[in-house]
Amino acid sequence: MRAGARGITANVVAPGFVSGTGFFEVGGYGTPNSAMLEKAAAGTLVGRVGTPRDVTHIVTNLLSVDAGWITGQPSLRR
Repeated sequence: MRAGARGITANVVAPGFVSGTGFFEVGGYGTPNSAMLEKAAAGTLVGRVGTPRDVTHIVTNLLSVDAGWITGQPSLRR
């Protein structure tokens, strides 16, 4: 909390299922097939798995001057 007074912010990006990133392999699920992706997508509020571009948008926003007031918040995708 003391870092905030010096303009230092700390946030977390927890995107969940992200296609094309090795998420499934690292998690021990194996190489994703269409059935796995459909099941993962069905478990999200937006009905699809994320993409690296989705994560990039969140991180870019948090690194921008416009996000200077945001700190101590998780960015979750469900």
